[in-house]
Amino acid sequence: MTAAQTPNTRWRRLLAQLFVGLLAALLLYFAFRGIDWSELGARLAEADLTTMAVAWLLMSVAMALRSVRWGILVGVRAKPGFATMFWATTAGYVGNSYLPARAGDVMRSVLLGRYMGVPKTFVMGTTVTERVLDTIVIVVLAGAVVSLLPSAPGWLSFSSIVLSIVAFVACRAKTRRPGRKARRATARGTDMARDLGHDVA
Repeated sequence: MTAAQTPNTRWRRLLAQLFVGLLAALLLYFAFRGIDWSELGARLAEADLTTMAVAWLLMSVAMALRSVRWGILVGVRAKPGFATMFWATTAGYVGNSYLPARAGDVMRSVLLGRYMGVPKTFVMGTTVTERVLDTIVIVVLAGAVVSLLPSAPGWLSFSSIVLSIVAFVACRAKTRRPGRKARRATARGTDMARDLGHDVA
């Protein structure tokens, strides 16, 4: 019997799934508490179903891409399937929508760590790494947009271009050698997560 088939592992996975289901029910309760269902039905009847379908499809694709990106980082130590990464990512973003201080990121890291049987500090390190990459991308995009604004001051446009170049170079340095860079970035993220846990404790 392999480690993935032990009773303890099966119980951990069952408890994780039960926790996600209960949390989803609780968040749905708070989301729809006090809703006038008749008015909601009338609004939905007036909605453009094509637009709603396109929005749902784009959100699903974005969530799938986030799941694949996180799976690449987690894949340094474990080999999770796409479905596992997708439900963990979705649970985290739902948690971020309703819990303070982006607690959904902590929640998804803990759930995935328990489910996969890998150290939670490692999974949290991959989450921290994700956020660092998000910040780099946001800086690049924001700098590009600001530099194209006709009403922006010259110094602001110049600073935005410089920051975008620096962020782009940093991103390229992270991805030039994916295997080794991913391990190093995840290790640094893990150290940050461990230090954060010590500070909280």
